[in-house]
Amino acid sequence: MKKKFAIITTWNGEGYSYQNKLVEVVEYSFLALAKIKCYELIESVEISSLRPNEYEIGDLENGFTWTIKEDDNSGSYQAFEITEDLYGFVVLTNINDVIPCTKEAFEELKAHAIEQADEDDLDEDELKDNEFFIGAYDGDYDYQFIKL
Repeated sequence: MKKKFAIITTWNGEGYSYQNKLVEVVEYSFLALAKIKCYELIESVEISSLRPNEYEIGDLENGFTWTIKEDDNSGSYQAFEITEDLYGFVVLTNINDVIPCTKEAFEELKAHAIEQADEDDLDEDELKDNEFFIGAYDGDYDYQFIKL
């Protein structure tokens, strides 16, 4: 029986923290196959113009990270099974960490991020979009929110 997986990409580097997104939804029988898709995306999309010795790939439970050795820009492709209670994802952009969330957890993390943000930079209309970014001025992370 095939399951649906959401593939999320992250990219942490100068000027890139807000570009995390849902790449695509794929159907596979196992997470391992979705994880292979993540590896193929790294090899063919993000850093394909670099020579193999200029970047390194690290293994994650649900995908792969990549780091450009010269400037420490990094990113990931990660696959998450889409379940009935999955509402969206929160990306801790500074560390390329992706948190799959129920609606309750999503809203809780959103409230936490808003508390840390500069009020002048918050646009209430943007916070209603399916994807939005909240820069945290008093915290450790910037946050990218992605609703399914």
